[in-house]
Amino acid sequence: MTDFRLDLSWESGDEPDPDLHATAASLKITLGDQCLTENVDIWSNSPRDEVLVSTYPLAIWMVSSWWRLHHEILPVCAFRPPTDWRMCHEIGAAGHGYVWPLVMFATDREVMNVHSEPLPHHPAQSVRYLTKMARPVAIPMRSFTETCRTFIEEIVDRLNEKGRKNSELEQEWSLIMAESADPAEGRKRRIEAQFGFDPEECPEGILSELMAIEERNGEDVLAELAAVRSLWDGKGPTSIKALFELPGVDAEPKVPKLPSSAATHGPRRRAKADAAALRGMIGAASDGAVGNDLLADVLGLSRRVLEDASAGGRLPASVAGRIDDGRIRIVARKRHPVARRFEMARLVGGYVDSIERDGDPWFALTDSKTARQKYQRAFAAEFLCPIDSLASFLDGDYSESAIEDAAAEFLVSERTVSTQLANNQLHRPAILDSDAPYFMAA
Repeated sequence: MTDFRLDLSWESGDEPDPDLHATAASLKITLGDQCLTENVDIWSNSPRDEVLVSTYPLAIWMVSSWWRLHHEILPVCAFRPPTDWRMCHEIGAAGHGYVWPLVMFATDREVMNVHSEPLPHHPAQSVRYLTKMARPVAIPMRSFTETCRTFIEEIVDRLNEKGRKNSELEQEWSLIMAESADPAEGRKRRIEAQFGFDPEECPEGILSELMAIEERNGEDVLAELAAVRSLWDGKGPTSIKALFELPGVDAEPKVPKLPSSAATHGPRRRAKADAAALRGMIGAASDGAVGNDLLADVLGLSRRVLEDASAGGRLPASVAGRIDDGRIRIVARKRHPVARRFEMARLVGGYVDSIERDGDPWFALTDSKTARQKYQRAFAAEFLCPIDSLASFLDGDYSESAIEDAAAEFLVSERTVSTQLANNQLHRPAILDSDAPYFMAA
């Protein structure tokens, strides 16, 4: 994966604040071979890769945002995340009057996705940033953590060298290190962060209930549901608890043990391998649709139950949990026949994923972009509409009419066909134009 670096060289500062003065530096932020601080100095009209700032504000922002940066998922939202989320995930929140690059960090619970684009120019700004990335770039969580840790400790050491011992930064960083080393405290900070609370700001009653839900239903499912803010919206986890208590339907999945895909890089590639393996093992036609009879059989449901639209509901998420070694309970939300087929295929993928991870008793289906949700959606797409069969059916014709015909052939939505084509680098239809990654500029 891509390397993430924060390089600096100390400069003489002219800030009256002693901490800002002591930590003035030329800062260069790189992501692989891309420089996120590439800029033009407006006064000299000269391009450069470094920007002159005090590094203290960036370090204190990292420390104050530490838990949320590492554990808070990009929330499911129609346009842009709430301001309080952005303040903990965008470098610009470091503030202090400096012009920072437009960079956002969003974890998917397996990697850290980095978004960046040029900062809209304002005549009063002394710096104009140039870097634009068409898509987010993923870096390993461990690499992100270590880069931030090294940067923070470099600033603390600099302050100590300049006689600024026991600074606010050093105190806050020591507290984070102590909490990280304490499993009980670390768990509290993690859950608070997942639900958008800064350390010790989650009301005790809410935190206690969230911890109780996690103990009953598992760490992963609670983290996945945290991204669905309409389930709790900062008012308490009552709706999350109620979701697990809905009656749902019982199923007994008939999923054979699949070859391990753990070494396959990325959730989508792993999902594609797993879906192809399962199709082969259950005798699905190599170039045809998976009918409702076969899909119901894999899930261990009757076709009537699978197609029963009344079993769905207007829910912000679906969940499924193990009743015993062979059975699961499904709380579904989709009612449209095509959407329900895709949801049921996602459930098969979620079940496979849960077994492979030897995971929690419950798993969730949401609209978020975590690694698990990406896996489920990619699994369902490949299981119902395998890319090789789709490419053969279309035979190079990616017109709107051909995509409509393919959707009817494989009993999936046009969006599923379009997404399969885009994710496999065959074609990016106009239907996905609104799916561009979130950037910070309005």
